[in-house]
Amino acid sequence: MDFKQLSYIVKVAECQNITKAAKELFISQPSLSQFLSKTEEELGVKLFDRSTNPLTLTYSGKKCVEAAKQILDINNNLKKELEDIAGCQKGQIVVGIPRERGGYMLPPVLKEFKKQYPEVEIQTAEYNTDLLLEQLSQGRLDVIFIPERNLDSELAYEEIYEEELVLVTGDGVIDRSWCLDGYANVIDWEKIKTMPFAVLKKGHGSRRKCEEIFSSHNIEPVIAFETNSNSTALRMAAEGIVITMVPEMTVRLFQGAQRFNTYSLDKTPVTWKVVAVYRKAAYQNLAQKEFIKIARNIFQGRKDY
Repeated sequence: MDFKQLSYIVKVAECQNITKAAKELFISQPSLSQFLSKTEEELGVKLFDRSTNPLTLTYSGKKCVEAAKQILDINNNLKKELEDIAGCQKGQIVVGIPRERGGYMLPPVLKEFKKQYPEVEIQTAEYNTDLLLEQLSQGRLDVIFIPERNLDSELAYEEIYEEELVLVTGDGVIDRSWCLDGYANVIDWEKIKTMPFAVLKKGHGSRRKCEEIFSSHNIEPVIAFETNSNSTALRMAAEGIVITMVPEMTVRLFQGAQRFNTYSLDKTPVTWKVVAVYRKAAYQNLAQKEFIKIARNIFQGRKDY
């Protein structure tokens, strides 16, 4: 089997559905079905159990997919290695990042990167954190930029920068008397625990972090609004409809554009690290390493981003 055939088998195994796999591969469903039948005939074994929904792998299919992934990884790593040998004049990096973080981080990073590697193509994928990790583990992405969290053993990460998470309210919703005694800008959780919150939907890093914060204060929050966007949550809070917790990134995006108030979440600021994550087994070419390095230098060294 060639690389194309191997990639088709892996895609069907990932999608567990021939129609969906055909759509992602940009071929017709009959053509893919015919390909699978012909491949199974050539191998003399069944790779997929078509009687189940979703489609499942047979024992032979599992072995075939495991080997196919290893072969495709070796081929992909080789191509990246050869790009380095050629001076990295050409190539491609597929970067995954949450949508709003992409709008915040990518412009300055891409501007600097393109100065050094004008012929290297950058493709981006914008999903929530859970889906980005899934796509990375499947080898569809080269590197992702997400808030720090526990990772599978097959993944490695590098810190890019650290940012604070803050409480956002509209004008007049609360005042400094709601802060802890002796701390002019640290919110007293006992005074806000019954207020309506806007939070991100499950699957986002911000939602996971907010749940950790609620738990640390023994609070069962009143979730009044769920969204896929920190920007939407901030704007809802600025209008006085809810209060919310967002990363410093979101506050910076809206500074000067809308009136709102921010408060620290604890006496020691609550922060998280934004990290670049990649697969340990995947070869990191020079361009990918430089992309991560540029992001780190910009966001650790420059405060205007």
